[in-house]
Amino acid sequence: MTLSNLLWFFITGWGLPFTVYTFAQIFVPLQLRGAWRWLSLLPIPAMAYVVYATVAAFNEHSNMWPILLIIASPVAVFFLVLLFFLTRNWRNAV
Repeated sequence: MTLSNLLWFFITGWGLPFTVYTFAQIFVPLQLRGAWRWLSLLPIPAMAYVVYATVAAFNEHSNMWPILLIIASPVAVFFLVLLFFLTRNWRNAV
């Protein structure tokens, strides 16, 4: 797989949720404080394993190499976005 194919995968293809997750994982903890910030860091170990498994499968030339990334990234993005909006509404309500 060439570099341009990998870029296409992560920018416009099935890898887009992982790209969104990466930006959300940087942005959301910077916006939160206290225990909410620690809660926003929960997806990191799981996604680190997903990246490890994805790279291992890619190196073995598996045709299913991105499957964990495709499944886990939207779940992590959903968690972070939900947490961000819940804490935002929580602060406005108090």
